[in-house]
Amino acid sequence: MNKSLVDIVEKCKAFLFQVPNLADKLGEKDVHFITELTTWLQESEEFLKTYNYAQCSEIAGLRSQLMTPLLSSEKNSSKRKEQLYVASTILYPAQGVLQAVLEPIEYKVQQAREIIAQLLQLAKQAGMIRYEAHIDFNTYIMGIFESFKNHEQLRASMAKVLTMVNRSDVLRIMAEEIDFS
Repeated sequence: MNKSLVDIVEKCKAFLFQVPNLADKLGEKDVHFITELTTWLQESEEFLKTYNYAQCSEIAGLRSQLMTPLLSSEKNSSKRKEQLYVASTILYPAQGVLQAVLEPIEYKVQQAREIIAQLLQLAKQAGMIRYEAHIDFNTYIMGIFESFKNHEQLRASMAKVLTMVNRSDVLRIMAEEIDFS
């Protein structure tokens, strides 16, 4: 089964939306910052690994840098201060890794969303969109999807959308974009 690009965009954005809070905690020298950053790095790495993105290794490398001060044999230095310094240098590159993964995927999803919105608007103007309460919404969306795939003028646009995102993403976007008013 193909991976859902809409899910990847949502999950990746959720990780990126945590960065401002982490930056605030760093600025405040919050005692829990290192722990929260480590957790964020581990979860980001696992997310990338789950979806087979090699960038998980970049996050793992940054996470390993965070542990370097703890391995220092110098007794005169404050390991916590060193670790905070390292943390301050890796937060931006770590979010950059996620941003680099997100941007091309988000672009594809946005293009697909725009085409689907146009198709739905055309279908609405043509009277193809008439929701009846007795029909299950999922069944209704599947019916519209099939009618778009089989419609002589809409078929090419639907084929283009299906090259950008998978079928389940198309159905999900259609459900989000459809307007019955």
